Amino acid sequence: MFLFLLLMYLYLVLNNVKIVKQQKQFATYLETQESSWLQYVLHGAAVTTEMIPKNEGSYRAVETIGSRYFRLAKDVEIHTRISEFTEQYLAARYKKQLRSHLWSVRMNALRYIGMFGLTSLLPECRQLLKGNVSKEERFEIIKLVILYAHASVFEEIVNPKQQMTSSEYKQLFMMLKNKERFALFAQLEGIPPLAQQALIEVFIQLRDPQMLQAAEQLLQSEWEELRIGGLKLLSEMGGVVSLETLEPFVASPSFVERMYAMKSLSAIPFEATKRFLEQGLHDENWHVRRQAAISLCTSEQGKMYTKWFIKESNDRYAVEMASEILKLKEGNKQ
Repeated sequence: MFLFLLLMYLYLVLNNVKIVKQQKQFATYLETQESSWLQYVLHGAAVTTEMIPKNEGSYRAVETIGSRYFRLAKDVEIHTRISEFTEQYLAARYKKQLRSHLWSVRMNALRYIGMFGLTSLLPECRQLLKGNVSKEERFEIIKLVILYAHASVFEEIVNPKQQMTSSEYKQLFMMLKNKERFALFAQLEGIPPLAQQALIEVFIQLRDPQMLQAAEQLLQSEWEELRIGGLKLLSEMGGVVSLETLEPFVASPSFVERMYAMKSLSAIPFEATKRFLEQGLHDENWHVRRQAAISLCTSEQGKMYTKWFIKESNDRYAVEMASEILKLKEGNKQ
């Protein structure tokens, strides 16, 4: 027991000495090389011998300086200089870290490889995908492949070995080129539901008018989730479709389809949609009634009709909703 405690004490003392030494190396490098880095990054000055990291503390200092300039500066030349420096002097370090048994060390390497754009290490990163890597590592590698290898990752998206979150899917889809997003959309029924929703959200965010025709095609899908996605795309992007196309959704068993149908009707002239929007006001679902009232009040004709409806209708719930939305719309106008 005494021997064990003694060994533990020695380990803690030596480890503390090591940490203090690295901290000193880190501070010394920052103090002595900040100005050299400034000249190199901003003006392309030559790399001095002193700038080349030689120990753990100086390696970490370079990572700190490099990542700071990468985040703050948007200039391509600055990014290129940092990438060239780290490719030459840090790539071997990260290559070794990728083989570490420690997850935190491998993740640290992947994040810096991605930040600095160290393309020479892409083969090693892609090789990791063939092994047993964590969900977080896989996601970082897929991002690297999209950004720097410009290679297809459809298989990783269509048949992921580990489920991704909606946020992660969105990050990946935003990184894809437009033609790649459209190619993925063409096989929408074959990708996970969470990925389907994320891709639709990305198209809504990008507001690409080329998407409207594809969105209309989704309305013919046998899958409710995809029909809803098509309706959502059309309504959020203000796409105009024929009344005949929307009419089946006005009486859909799904309240979500009915709600987005009501929203899409606002893009069609009032006289053609009046009876469908009034039908929406009488809907049993609160969300559908609200959206019908909002769509009615988007035009002056619709507002006039809403006022008439409030006076004449015996449907208390429809009248309450119509009154609330009309008041909001007219209040905003004032």
